[in-house]
Amino acid sequence: MPDAEVRHVFRDGLGIAILGGQVSGNLEVLDFDKPGVFDDWRQLVDDQSPGLVDRLPLVETPDGGRHLFYRCSEIGGSAKLAMAREPYAKASGKTSLVVIEIKGEGGYVLAPPSPAECHAAGRPYVQIAGPELPAIPEITPAERRLLLRSARSFDEVPRTTVTGPPPSPDRRGPDLRPGDDYNARAQWRDILV
Repeated sequence: MPDAEVRHVFRDGLGIAILGGQVSGNLEVLDFDKPGVFDDWRQLVDDQSPGLVDRLPLVETPDGGRHLFYRCSEIGGSAKLAMAREPYAKASGKTSLVVIEIKGEGGYVLAPPSPAECHAAGRPYVQIAGPELPAIPEITPAERRLLLRSARSFDEVPRTTVTGPPPSPDRRGPDLRPGDDYNARAQWRDILV
């Protein structure tokens, strides 16, 4: 599409969305929302697989984040891979807890040359490295696992393991609440009848 036609079709703040998943040839996009995290993540990946990130299209988002595009024979759905412990401010003025997420099956991202009006930060999406977006390369399942494992390592929220139900409080005498008394004596059979 010529530039003039692009400007006409996508006027008034309309942008271009790229769908993830099978409909787009098994496309996934790693979405680095928290500014600065991409560089640390990239170093971690480069230490294990030099040049992998350089082979992939990289887009700077209006909030200062990054979108990294790839295709793989094994894909999944969209998911949050790393969360912040405390909210952080984005360039748009909004706050977020999402550090890194993946946009796969059922997900989408806005892409260049979407106009600046598409985003609250008032800046455009700009491709800054890698092959042009129409030429998104395919990576191996092992390379994908490396990218996702490295992204998950930036999760600041500790995961807890549930080993069973918590012990019931012993509520007797003046501390017995009506709901606790009901739960202790009621039977599902009686409730359902």
